[in-house]
Amino acid sequence: DFLKHVFLFLEQVRAGNLQDLVYKSGQAGVTKATVSITFDNQDKNQTPLGYEQYDEITVTRQVIIGGRNKYLINGSNATNMRVQDLFQSVQLNVNNPHFLIMQGRITKVLNMKPPEILSMIEEAAGTRLYETKKEAAQRTIEKKDAKLRELDSVLNEDIAPTLTKLREERSSYLEYQKIIRQLEHLNKLYIAYQFVSAEVIIKRKKSVVELAEMQENVVQTKGRMEEIKVKMSEIDVAIEELEQRKNKESGSVIAKLEADLAEKKNLDVKVEGAVNAKKDALKSEQKKQKEINKNIADSKIDPITAEEVTMAIAVIKNNKAPGLDMISAEIISAIMSSPGALLFFSTAMAMVTSSADIGSVLTLRSLSGKGSLNVLKHAQQEIKTKEVDLKKTDQDYKKNLSAYETLKANLTKLEAELKKCGYEEGSQEKLSGERRVLAEEVQSLKEKCLTLEARYPQLKFEYKDPEANFNRSKVSGLVCKLFEVKDPIHSTALEVTAGGKLYNVVVDNELTGKSLLQRGELKRRVTILPISKITSRPIDDATLKRAEALVGKGKVQTALSLISYDKKYQSIMEYTFGSVFICSDMDSASKVAYDPQIMKKCVTLEGDTVDPAGTLSGGARAQTTSMLAMLHELRSAEEKVTSKSKRLAELDRNLDAIKRAAGKYTESKQQYDLKAQEAEQVRIRLEQSSHHQQLEEVNALKASVAQSALKKHKEMLMSYNQDIAMKDTEKKDLNKELKDSGLKIQELEHRITKLQKDSKDANKYVEALLEKNDWIVDERKFFGQPNTVYDFNAQDPKEAEKQIQKLTETKNKVSKNVNVRAMNLLGHADEQYTDLMKKRKVVLKDKATITAAIEELDKKKKAALIKAWEQVNKDFGSIFSTLLPGTQAKLCPPENQTVLDGLEVKVAFGSVWKESLSELSGGQRSLVALSLILAMLLFKPAPIYILDEVDAALDLSHTQNIGQMIRSHFKHSQFIVVSLKDGMFNNANVLFRTKFVDGVSTVSRHAQNPRSLTSSSSSSMDKENELTEKRKRLRT
Repeated sequence: DFLKHVFLFLEQVRAGNLQDLVYKSGQAGVTKATVSITFDNQDKNQTPLGYEQYDEITVTRQVIIGGRNKYLINGSNATNMRVQDLFQSVQLNVNNPHFLIMQGRITKVLNMKPPEILSMIEEAAGTRLYETKKEAAQRTIEKKDAKLRELDSVLNEDIAPTLTKLREERSSYLEYQKIIRQLEHLNKLYIAYQFVSAEVIIKRKKSVVELAEMQENVVQTKGRMEEIKVKMSEIDVAIEELEQRKNKESGSVIAKLEADLAEKKNLDVKVEGAVNAKKDALKSEQKKQKEINKNIADSKIDPITAEEVTMAIAVIKNNKAPGLDMISAEIISAIMSSPGALLFFSTAMAMVTSSADIGSVLTLRSLSGKGSLNVLKHAQQEIKTKEVDLKKTDQDYKKNLSAYETLKANLTKLEAELKKCGYEEGSQEKLSGERRVLAEEVQSLKEKCLTLEARYPQLKFEYKDPEANFNRSKVSGLVCKLFEVKDPIHSTALEVTAGGKLYNVVVDNELTGKSLLQRGELKRRVTILPISKITSRPIDDATLKRAEALVGKGKVQTALSLISYDKKYQSIMEYTFGSVFICSDMDSASKVAYDPQIMKKCVTLEGDTVDPAGTLSGGARAQTTSMLAMLHELRSAEEKVTSKSKRLAELDRNLDAIKRAAGKYTESKQQYDLKAQEAEQVRIRLEQSSHHQQLEEVNALKASVAQSALKKHKEMLMSYNQDIAMKDTEKKDLNKELKDSGLKIQELEHRITKLQKDSKDANKYVEALLEKNDWIVDERKFFGQPNTVYDFNAQDPKEAEKQIQKLTETKNKVSKNVNVRAMNLLGHADEQYTDLMKKRKVVLKDKATITAAIEELDKKKKAALIKAWEQVNKDFGSIFSTLLPGTQAKLCPPENQTVLDGLEVKVAFGSVWKESLSELSGGQRSLVALSLILAMLLFKPAPIYILDEVDAALDLSHTQNIGQMIRSHFKHSQFIVVSLKDGMFNNANVLFRTKFVDGVSTVSRHAQNPRSLTSSSSSSMDKENELTEKRKRLRT
């Protein structure tokens, strides 16, 4: 334990903590525990670096109560690391102590893996210290790399952006300074220009003359304005007089005349209609006259007498109507040339009467077209005459007119009764034709339905009521009739999906189904689905989304989403269609059906089926119509039959109503026609009466008179309006002139005020400029001078004003972001950045140098390691053969690996190499491990070795062989061996024996006689002198 303590094997010391090493943990007055070990350093070839001047090296470790450790080398304080470096420099690596071979070390070596055995070779070759330092250096490099990355991060994320920002701020600051200088220069230029301009205003004499002229002009304009106002007042008086005269002479007269004219115009329309009727009658009579003349010429009637001719001529001459002279001549010629005087006379009289009426009307119309005053007076006189004549026949005319109005009122009532009948002529025939066509269509559709039902008898479900007053609404019917396919293209797939379930019968509950089966007298076997009991597990949304993700949203749909149905059948439809996908093609169906997260049955549009259980069905289908498609056609036909049957019943009702209305309509129509005929006769009689004709003539004359009077008054009114318009125009012109004069005065007064104000302002402005800008006094002589900074021709002051505005706006914007400290900060940041970059280059260069040195040392390490392996492998075989004659041992790399990857132990008995160490006995394996350890120690012997009961598992002969082997192979090393067997310690130079005497541990030292050692081995006699030398160097 004291060796472990002094060699810093803290984890192997048998103590709970360091204070336990002090006697009674310091309770007996002892406050520290000290262990020292002294090494002989006379051989300067093997002396540690830096300790060549010492013949002895003493290493001391003290543990002081309180937890402090103290290290001393030759009495001087030293650090833990310095002590470790001292031991490692002489192949005593306290971190991996191969020179300390404990009792369990043998077992550990036997269980080592190839890389661990390789580490032992590295320790023996002395490269382990290099590896330790290399690893430490690499860790340091990694830390430095981390720091370097941190530095790069700071450079890239902090310093570089800061520099960029500072450079931008410096640019902004320089730009800001440039703008300030430009503004200063332009402001001076513009101020100089304003100063010069103000002086010009003050000095000019022209403004005084101009001011006097403008004042005179104002006085003249005001005088003209007074004249215009007087003249406008006179025009207003004249306009007012004209308005009064116009209103006095034609105020209410024109309104009254216009009303009368409108009334007369209505009469004029009626008169014009009467005239047209008379003209048509005249043409008819002329035609009749020609026919009479022809008949007279052809007839054989006796010539008329002279009295008849004279009477006819007298009648004709008494008619003064114009246009009748020709008719009279023709009549006379006919009378004289042919017989039949009586017939012709009566005809001529009728013609005369009609022609006279027409002449009167034409005369009235001609009067209405004349506008002279004589004609107007003549018309008024004629109106009075005709009104007197009208009074004579007024009573009879009013009587007939009253009868006519009564008939018209009766006609209106009859017409209203006809409308109330609600009958339209021809409607009965039209409805009868429509009914006939509709009845044929209904019959055709019913035959189609019967044909389809006969083709598919399984679509019928007939049963007898299982009990009295059975509610048939409890039986919904076949499944196939409870839904509709949204798109016929899916009919085949849905039919395959449902299969025989389409013909199952749906009822409300299990009791109804039981009643049907027992007492419904069903004609065929059926499956009954009670709505209250059917359950299912339809496809959920997550499974649908998974299927859509596999093949695309448009290529897969749930069968349930392709049909429409009443929500009360939800459970039935989920049971029939809920667990099946409908896919567009076979590939999509296969992907969906066999997906581990889906595993649902799939049906294609062609009817092919893919079942996740592994079955496929499909192929060519029979060329027949899909049952669901046929059912859709049957349902459509039935709906048409229902709708058309309703329309047919409606037509029958309408026909019955029309037939009832037709009788009443016919009776009322006959009464209406009779009254209409009677009213028409009365109207004709009224229109042909002389009173009616005279009344129309009077109305026409009144209309003509009213129109003439209105025209006269309108002409007078137009004259007044023209005079008033002329006065208004003159007034507007004067008013415009007045406004223009007022504006002119305002302008002149403004200019006068401005001239006066400019002169005063110029004086004040010059004084203000001089007071505010001291530099004007010194530089006034340069204002406006060519080739100076105040050359107004070289640089336009007005343009300078615009530039000042722009630059001022730019300055205000830039000033918000200008950092006046940017110049100083940028210099400091640049220096810092440059210094960091230099240090970074130095670090990178040092890293490259260290990396190159490590690569070079790695090559040397590899060479040294291979050399060590070869030597250790040789010594390993030799030592093992010594310990166990007739055997061989070697270290070799595992299969398909190199020495640098690891080493494993191989043992041979005779010429047979063992596959594994497990084939050896426990003692043999211990010898293999011990041989390997000693071979490594022999490669580069350490100055001291410590063996703790390594012979515990060996028999006496093997123990004696170990002792002899140590004496023969390790001549330059000191061994401290703990052993309980004579075969081992009989080969030692010095023995330390421990005893427990009277309750106290006792240690005794015995130096053995060198001659007594010859009995162990004859070869040891030759080495007696060397052992004597070693015995002298042994110290404890």
